[in-house]
Amino acid sequence: MSRHRIFTITGGRTGTAWIASLVRENSDCPAVHEQIGVDDFGTRTPDIRTLRHFNTYGMTPLIKQFWRTKFSLLPDVPTYFESSHPLAKAGLIEALAEQSKDRASILLLRRDWQDQIASYLDRGDFDRIANVWLWFLDPKNPRRIVDPAKLLNLGTLGMAVWYAAEIEARQEYYRCLYGDRFDFIDCKLETLTTAAGAGALMSRLGFTASPKVPPKRNAKRVGPKKLQHERLRLVLAKWRFDPLAAAQRFIDAGKSLHQPAEGPKRSSVGKMSAVSVQRTN
Repeated sequence: MSRHRIFTITGGRTGTAWIASLVRENSDCPAVHEQIGVDDFGTRTPDIRTLRHFNTYGMTPLIKQFWRTKFSLLPDVPTYFESSHPLAKAGLIEALAEQSKDRASILLLRRDWQDQIASYLDRGDFDRIANVWLWFLDPKNPRRIVDPAKLLNLGTLGMAVWYAAEIEARQEYYRCLYGDRFDFIDCKLETLTTAAGAGALMSRLGFTASPKVPPKRNAKRVGPKKLQHERLRLVLAKWRFDPLAAAQRFIDAGKSLHQPAEGPKRSSVGKMSAVSVQRTN
């Protein structure tokens, strides 16, 4: 049976729950947001070790085994949709290329940075390192595309800005490396939540072109941290970031997120070369 697998590369707080409900309410396709049951971590969802291991050592046997388990647990259906954002931060694209013969579509899901990063700050997502390790990315990870040095003096605000930049750079990195293997689809949350935007995406994925658009999910901010929001606005006004250029420099320098897969060993991590930051809207 020919099978179609649909996943995302995104940062979270970008509409992952909403887009799963869009697919679920307008198709017969199993549409999963996040699998967070007691037995799901380490099998269906990356746990802390899996995420830190990939972003430290690359595509090691431990990571490959996680993906063999993950893929074996997917339902044997014509189309499967999962919008969980930790997957692509733990070797999803590499594993699909190496272990799967199924057709795959990868949604490059983005959101306006002011709203996206403000959401991280309101919820305190980068306040606790264990939370960062489990759901996001640690800027101290050896394998990264964007150099965080110029941002870390801003505290958790800088970490959140770095993370948003790193995810967009990884979107372009994977498109550069695997654009001839998978169907990469650009998605902007602000467009998707309109009837026209939702219809265009659903049609491209092979579903109904006239979907019922669900209401927004998880959109309410936890608290009105107006001072942080203003600081964020000022930082973003000065920042210029080009994710494609950052990804291309990383690739041209002979670097990768997955090689060499040598396994754990103690070593010092050299300083990364500075990445010029230019954001294109």
